[in-house]
Amino acid sequence: MSAEPPSNTTLDATSPPAPSPEPSAPPSAPNAGSERTEGERARASAPSQLGRLAPDGQLRLAVRFLGAVFAVTMLSWGGAKVACNRSKAPVLEPLPLATDVIVRRPKETALELQQRAASGHYEEALELAKGEARAALEAEAERCRREPAACEARRARADEVQTAAVLLTRDASSARVRAESVIGDERERYLMELELEGGRWSVVRRVADPG
Repeated sequence: MSAEPPSNTTLDATSPPAPSPEPSAPPSAPNAGSERTEGERARASAPSQLGRLAPDGQLRLAVRFLGAVFAVTMLSWGGAKVACNRSKAPVLEPLPLATDVIVRRPKETALELQQRAASGHYEEALELAKGEARAALEAEAERCRREPAACEARRARADEVQTAAVLLTRDASSARVRAESVIGDERERYLMELELEGGRWSVVRRVADPG
């Protein structure tokens, strides 16, 4: 067998083998997540002009709204007040009471008698009187029949008569009342004594009180 010829290629035992070429890495793309985070952080750190103006705008809107409500309320109130002042309120007259109801209390009995007498209605006043007071009212009624002009003039002003009464004393069967009537510039004041009989109060004495 013949020997193989020596190879022309010689290996240097002392030189390291050549490194194999590594595949080149593609260029790294920019970190989008980090850029978004930095952008959001920048926007958060820098106050937005819209954010600065929104509270002021809302405040101005609220002030204008409250001002409009106040103006409408005041105008409505003022208009109602002017209309109320210009209109004349109706006069409410008290409901008439039957004589049987009036005579249950001494004060109301004396007040009603004085109102009727001061208005020139002596015949009607007789329903609430007896004794000395009744005799005096009968004399006034007779005078009116003789001189009707004066009584008619008084009766024509019956709506102007205003009468008030004060209960002075009262016990189980008697009472004292002061009544005063105003007719224009004239005043009439009387002291009246009343008695209770059969559940009915009657004026038994009526005298002028100069006061």
